[in-house]
Amino acid sequence: MTKTIRNITTATLIAFCLSALTTQAEEANDGEQADEQYLKMSPEERQAYVEKKLKEIDGMMPRILELKASATKSRDLIKQNCVNDNLISFKKILSLAEKTRNDLLEDISAGDTQEQSHAAAKIDMILARALQTSADAEACIGDELMFVGDGDVTVEGPSIVVEPIDPLVPTVVPFTRPGYASPFF
Repeated sequence: MTKTIRNITTATLIAFCLSALTTQAEEANDGEQADEQYLKMSPEERQAYVEKKLKEIDGMMPRILELKASATKSRDLIKQNCVNDNLISFKKILSLAEKTRNDLLEDISAGDTQEQSHAAAKIDMILARALQTSADAEACIGDELMFVGDGDVTVEGPSIVVEPIDPLVPTVVPFTRPGYASPFF
């Protein structure tokens, strides 16, 4: 039994490692193509691109703060902790995005096109992580914010007829003997 479990565990681990290696190779190819895309941009275009993405990331912060206020108002500690964890992560992501913008400005002044394209590619990865963190914060609260207001529920089903039972009148419950296979015979 333990040998079978060990074999299954080993096979699962090998499959996981192979899929991770395949994913890394695909990401490396995508990264090279993305760097080529950013190399074709002028420094001004790269700077405008990074500024646009940074504004997009900045635009997510008010919603996360709104989620924090909602969690605090509901007095649900689990939701509060979850949103606070995502808020802290988002602040770190925002800080990293601003650092990337500053690095890009330094690279533009130095004239290093490779580092400029790297900064432009990096801001895309930061934006993807910011979107994921924002979605995680939304998931902490759940669907409650989506359906604020009165709900109208109607239920249709079979009608149940309830016969009145008089507790003073004894009721006779028919008794049938168990079958021949019963140990109670």
